[in-house]
Order: sequence, then C-alpha cells, then structure tokens
Amino acid sequence: VADRGYNRPCELVEQAARGVCVVVRYNAHGMRVYDEAGQAIKVAQWLREQPEASVSCSVRIRSGQSYIEAHLHARRLPPEKANLARQEVRDRARKRGRTPDAEALTLADWVLVLSTVPAAMLPTEAVMELYRTRWQVELLMKRLKSLLDFDCLRARRNSELADVYLYGKLLYAWLLEHRAQQRAPWQELDQHRPSTPWRTYQVLRQELAAVITGAACWCLERWDEALAVMSERPRRRQLQQLPPRVNELISYCRDRGISNV
Repeated sequence: VADRGYNRPCELVEQAARGVCVVVRYNAHGMRVYDEAGQAIKVAQWLREQPEASVSCSVRIRSGQSYIEAHLHARRLPPEKANLARQEVRDRARKRGRTPDAEALTLADWVLVLSTVPAAMLPTEAVMELYRTRWQVELLMKRLKSLLDFDCLRARRNSELADVYLYGKLLYAWLLEHRAQQRAPWQELDQHRPSTPWRTYQVLRQELAAVITGAACWCLERWDEALAVMSERPRRRQLQQLPPRVNELISYCRDRGISNV
C-alpha cells in the first residue's frame, strides 16, 4: 500500500513479476493507464460519464513491451471536500502563473486508487478503506523518529560507523515492535484498537533501554572503567571547568559550612 509517489510503471510491473500485489494512490498526471486495445484511457473524461459515486474499471499498466492487468477505483468526494480540493488546484496553479484546466478540476472531485488485486477479491469500497490505512505507515515512521531518533546518525556520511548506527537502530526498532506485539497485541490493524500505541511505545522504550544498558546491574566498583567506555571522542576544544581560584573559594566555604555560595 503506497502513496501516489510510487506511480512508476517499471516498478509496478517488476513487483507484479515477483507476485506482489499493490494498492497505490493513482496520479493521472504521472502515469497513464491503457485499455485492452492499447489505447490510453482519458481518465477525466471517463469520470465525467460516471453517474455513481463509486466506480471502477479494468486497465493495463505498461512498461516498455510488458504490461500488467490492474483496476482503477474511483470514489467521488463529498461536495464540501470537492470544493476544497478544487480550490487547492486553483491555488497551486496561481502560484505558478497558470490557470487550471477542466481535466485537473475534474480529477480533484475524485479519490483515485490503483490496485493490482483482482476486483473480485477487493471491491472498490474495500480498496478505499485499505488505502486509508496507509497513514499508519506514516505514523510508524513518526514514532521511530520521535522515540528512537531514527533519522539521526552520529556518524559521517558513507562511513562504516554510519552502517553500524543504522543497523543498530533497525535492530532496536525490531525489538521494540516485537515487544509491543507481545505486550499490546491490540495495536494490530486486524482487530479493534482502543487507543494509539504512543504511550505504550514510550514505556516499552524505557524498559528496553534498561535491558540494553543493564544499568540496574552495574558494578559500582568498576565505575571508572564504565566512564572510560562512555567517554566521547576527543574534542578540538577542551571541556569547560571552573577557574582554580573559584575552586579554592568553594573549598574554603565548604570547610566552614557556608552553603549559600
């Protein structure tokens, strides 16, 4: 299940050859679809002829000499949402110094989803509902970035250390997902979910961090060695410290029980 950025015929044909079915938001301006005779389908014109709010048709996706069978599913937006969608089209065109054509305004009235799953298995309504769950992928990536700093690597580009950090974070994410499935199976999309998993992930992250660091089992007698291991790489600038005269003043006050320094 993917967004409209994946309207790439070559990749869709390649995935179909591997036995992978896709459900992707269709971009009529980015990829053409064809009928059985090999003629390009004018999607906007086809939509104007549809009296129903939900329709579908069989299409073909071509890449070079190869093609695959697919289904184009369309659902008409409610009037208020269609007005907003058309206004967004007009705003984008105005910023570019253009006037939107009738085709762009017609397409704005519909949600278009392309599926390589046979329509007998997934009808239009099921395809539309399935595509909406794509947002869960975005939320997963947001959780990984927010909770695990997944998008931050403490290494330079193309360095071997970058791979170590990346694989480490991937392993960490896998462990977190595995523990979440064990502790909170209700978060799976195949059943009712009473809440989002954000707070659960935060608790599991704290639990997993304690397991990884083993902080509860640290040996205080070897604290110096632990500090040496956790030390950062040498810096160009020395770490700041108090001037010797200030340290003498602090020692003087401590010796005399003065605590308001």
